[in-house]
Amino acid sequence: MSPRVKSQANKTGVRLWALEVQGTVTCADFDASTHWLALGFEDGHVQLIDASGHVLWDVNVGQPLRQVRVLPVKKRVAALDEYSYLTGYDFSGRRMFRDDFGGVWSSVEVKNGFFYLWGWKAETLKVDGSGRIRKRLALPPPRRVVRAVPKQDRFWIVHNQISLGLYTAQGVNLWMVNCPAAIDLDRDRPSEIAVSDAGDALAICCFDKGVYIFDGEARSLRHINLDRTVNHIDVSGDGEYLLLSDPFQNVYLADREARVVWQAKLDSPIDALFVDRKGDRVLVLEERGVLACYKFVKATEARTDYLELTSFSEVSDKKEIWKQKVPPSVAHGDPVLKLSGDGKRFLLGGRKEFRLCDAEGRELATKSFLTGMDHAALSHSGDRAFFYSANELSVVDIKSRKESQIGFYHYPLKAVGIDPAGKSFMTYDASGWVSFYSGSGKKKGSRDFNLSIRAILLNQRLGYAVLHTSPAVVVLLELKTLKARRIRLNAPLRAWALDDSGLYLGGGDGGCHRFNLEGERDWKFVLPEAVTDIDVLPRFVVFRGEQSAAFVFEKIGYQPEACAQHHARSVFTQHRDDILELVPVRDTVSCYKAFANELVWKMSLGSSVKALAASPGTNRMVVLDAKHCHYHQLITEAAQLEDRSSYLEF
Repeated sequence: MSPRVKSQANKTGVRLWALEVQGTVTCADFDASTHWLALGFEDGHVQLIDASGHVLWDVNVGQPLRQVRVLPVKKRVAALDEYSYLTGYDFSGRRMFRDDFGGVWSSVEVKNGFFYLWGWKAETLKVDGSGRIRKRLALPPPRRVVRAVPKQDRFWIVHNQISLGLYTAQGVNLWMVNCPAAIDLDRDRPSEIAVSDAGDALAICCFDKGVYIFDGEARSLRHINLDRTVNHIDVSGDGEYLLLSDPFQNVYLADREARVVWQAKLDSPIDALFVDRKGDRVLVLEERGVLACYKFVKATEARTDYLELTSFSEVSDKKEIWKQKVPPSVAHGDPVLKLSGDGKRFLLGGRKEFRLCDAEGRELATKSFLTGMDHAALSHSGDRAFFYSANELSVVDIKSRKESQIGFYHYPLKAVGIDPAGKSFMTYDASGWVSFYSGSGKKKGSRDFNLSIRAILLNQRLGYAVLHTSPAVVVLLELKTLKARRIRLNAPLRAWALDDSGLYLGGGDGGCHRFNLEGERDWKFVLPEAVTDIDVLPRFVVFRGEQSAAFVFEKIGYQPEACAQHHARSVFTQHRDDILELVPVRDTVSCYKAFANELVWKMSLGSSVKALAASPGTNRMVVLDAKHCHYHQLITEAAQLEDRSSYLEF
């Protein structure tokens, strides 16, 4: 059959939003006009998601769900469970009705403001938004699949694996036809069947045989074969576009001439996909639980049409700059991964072998030790690396290639404090003396403070050091005058940090404290659980609890804002005014906006994540998995994407 329209131009895809779906999705329905989506879950939950990706409400039917439908003209959502009960909700989530209507139902369709219940042996019912039966339809059996034509008083019925027909609501047959390939009607993996608004495109997915499209208006058949297996399909409302996916994580948008106008490879296999009325927007649900919305625009459209995106989150995504294989010895056990303050150099390795690399993936230095080093640090500029254990401390200057090694064989090290800029460091050994060194490892002096020191914080630029002397006591030491101020907490110290804004202390009782450099308390708040870590960002400070609670403080403010952390291994960083939480779980890394708890992106690495580091304010991230080291641009904006830059050239 010759096409009714000319071939469509290629399209460009822009991701509008992404949402992480929790739970096993068993069914979904997408309204092609309002772009609202309903999800049904195995545990009985029903969610309604608006066009911006926000979950409007979440209710529980109580039984596993077989089908959900959105009826926007009546502001209703219907859910059919495995026990043949149909439950109706309004758009606020309030339940309007629940009834089984005395039958066993296979599915529910929507058309002209009504729900249509049908079953293999039961009659077909026309039900309104209040759950009242308005009409009983005499659609001919056997009915294995029924698809209502939204804009006409017609129904497509699949009778068996071969034959299907187009009928009126009165049961009058308009067209009976056989499918050239067998239609899979098995419940575990049935052939997906989608219909356009006018019924002129009924698409049937026949897996390795391609897609067959029946035109109910012209009484014709088209076959689309992209030389690959197809497992999911949907048809645009106007019948001009077919959205399909294969088992290899690829998604395609094809026009009526079977020409692919857009395609993309996703991070995991696809569970479901939907396209809107004109082929301008699609939703893709991946097996890993990420629901993403893409807007597709023609290359010939006016460029101003692309500037309607209003929020930063709508166009955010990650970008891999490079990926390199690493030896098993580098990623073995619990490796070290440190990123410099400017995000241009990083240190990775562990115990006996370390590597320092730059932003291009070039290896700047390699350091091997005969005895294992328990700790490693990298200066803010990435010019110096520090390695130490109980008996040795080594300083490597990257620019000069000089190395200094200090032995502590008679009196093992108890604590080491390293200046963030790498200009100096302090040590406390078993002799009870504190020693001061330059950044290159030259000893400047020693002093006995008559204190038992557990840990040291040092900031040469501020001229202060902090000594942890007993479980709940720290000493703030002014380096120039050696004047000390003792600070006592009500519970053991669990975390600390020092920067220009003050000294931050976190206690085992959940206490969050900030002291100025005079040792005076600025404020105190209590987290619901013990503080385990403190992340200092350019504008914010994050106090993290041992489970899921966290407090975020603006450095110039006094009132905290609560947020939830997703994992104990999470890394908090800052991009512009957004606090981002990077969550490594098994072989995936997810990025969330901390305040809104909004998923920005999620990626799969293929092997377990060993370590992750991010440099706040630099938009850079390094991930080390069991096989590779990945260097990423954390957030890629619309103006930086190659496929969008042509629209923003003015």
